[in-house]
Formats: sequence, structure tokens, C-alpha cells
Amino acid sequence: MRTLALLVALAVEGVSCAGQVDPPCVVPPPTLAASSHDLGVNLSVKLMSVPITPTLGTDLKSACSETFDKLSDDNAALYMCLQAIDCYLKRGKLGQSEAVSLMTFVQQRWGGVARPLAEHPQASEVLSTQLRIKQGYRRP
Repeated sequence: MRTLALLVALAVEGVSCAGQVDPPCVVPPPTLAASSHDLGVNLSVKLMSVPITPTLGTDLKSACSETFDKLSDDNAALYMCLQAIDCYLKRGKLGQSEAVSLMTFVQQRWGGVARPLAEHPQASEVLSTQLRIKQGYRRP
């Protein structure tokens, strides 16, 4: 099952021009319980397979909500959703203001200001991802 999910994830991410597989943008955190790993992989694939349409922001928000609803680990859900938002922004598929709005949504889903981010198992990665989303990416 894990092999199939990994192959699907790699297929969603695509293959670079040099024939090398690009690393997936969304990966479940190492702190995710082993019993939830397959679900985490499947939700990662779902987050990165949201179709690029005019409703991408709304569709990605729904996928993030589903991730929080299905995954019993809110820390993992926050981590994965922020990775997805960052990836869509970096690839130019999502505008910065919409990315910041989605980031705010997932932060509120996670617990907002009532929950110190320092308590998150991947606090440094989450903070650096949030900073990239806030600053955006320069386009040539």
C-alpha cells in the first residue's frame, strides 16, 4: 500500500526534464504516528492533486479542511497544508494574497494564537514555510 501511495505521489509531482523525479512538495512529518502514515501519504497526494482552475483557492481550502478532518494529528495537518500552499505559491499557481489567506485559515484550524507555535513538533519548518508564504516568490 505504501509503495502504491508513493508511486501516485511521484506521478502527481511529475518528472523533471532531466528524467529525474522531482521531490514531492508535501510529505507527512516524521512525527506522524505509524498507524496514520498511509492516510498521511494519501492526503499529501490529494493536497497536491487539486486541479489548477479559477477555483484553486477554494478547492485547496476544502482539501486542507479534509486533511484536518481525516487526520487525527492537527500538527501533521498544519505542516502538510502549509507545504501545499507554499508549493502552489512557488510554482506560480496561487497568488500571494490568496496564499496568505489560506495560511491564515489553516492556522486558525490548527488553533490560532491560543496555541503557541513553539509547541509544534516541526516549529522551525512551520515558521520558515510561513515566512516564505508571507514574503512570496519573485518571478523573473
